Amino acid sequence: MTSRSRDTEIRRIGRQLRLLREKSGRTLTQLAQAADLSERAIRDLEAGRTNPSLATVVSITDVLGVTLDELVGAARRNAPILDFTPAPKPNETSVELTRRLPEPRMRARILRFDGEPAAVLPAGAVFGHVLDGAVAVSLDGEESSLRQGDSFHAQAGVLGGWRGNASGGRLLVVEAVAADGAEGSAERQERE
Repeated sequence: MTSRSRDTEIRRIGRQLRLLREKSGRTLTQLAQAADLSERAIRDLEAGRTNPSLATVVSITDVLGVTLDELVGAARRNAPILDFTPAPKPNETSVELTRRLPEPRMRARILRFDGEPAAVLPAGAVFGHVLDGAVAVSLDGEESSLRQGDSFHAQAGVLGGWRGNASGGRLLVVEAVAADGAEGSAERQERE
């Protein structure tokens, strides 16, 4: 096994341990206490930054109620999805960037405006960054004109609308998604 493939395997096992911990409803602190480890050790292991000893992994799997074989098998089956998004076609106004993530915690897309307001807005928390051109954003009833490089953050219910100016604009939009994988910021039709 090469150093690179070993590092990949360690990251996969760490991701699987995090998924199992979250599925069990335990916090980092709770798992650390139950496994007699430090919270930092659990955090580093879940992030794939450390190569744990066999005793450490067995201690954690015992607490989580899985065998070592089940952990490794699940880690190998749940390899991360690698996905590349091609550049948008000239007539596309929205490009979904996170479409293939199995349980996304956020949704990212690039919107292109040609002066018309967006027809669909996120209902939850949202971050936007103007990639080029200019975009007018209505936050809590106040409209601001943002230029290339400008960003905004908005809590749920604050975003009232957005539109490009006559010369158009592109906006990177990242919106929160509910923990259950459903659209936490379930899109709604733009307010009239």
